[in-house]
Amino acid sequence: MVGELAIPNDVQALTKQLNENLEKDRQDWKTRRDLIVKLGQAGIGADRGTQVKVLQTLAARCYEQEDDLVFKSAMEAVKNIWENAWDDRRRTMLVQVCNALKWADTDGCDYSLLREQAAAWVGSKAESISQDERIIGQTLDAL
Repeated sequence: MVGELAIPNDVQALTKQLNENLEKDRQDWKTRRDLIVKLGQAGIGADRGTQVKVLQTLAARCYEQEDDLVFKSAMEAVKNIWENAWDDRRRTMLVQVCNALKWADTDGCDYSLLREQAAAWVGSKAESISQDERIIGQTLDAL
């Protein structure tokens, strides 16, 4: 389709495998953790559209009802992408972090730890954010 960003096949395949794993065997957290790690690695250095898709998929696994090791792997992958893309894509990453700050708890999914990590990450980048007039406003709005 015109105007849509093409997501690389490996990211699409990993996302599909993750969704299938959740549908078929929710207790198979080991496979889900491995897929999360691979997806996080695919998101580092990917184009903007792919990173956004990967971050959304990973963030969906960052809730307290998820198995602990999957949760930790997803949270670590999200933070790694935020950190690795900061130098090149500040505005894009800041939008993603601000979106994480706004994730609402739904259907038994508690995203409070994702929101806490996003707030801590913003705090760690406060000096850089305060020096860039283009992004300081959106950060303050999100906070």
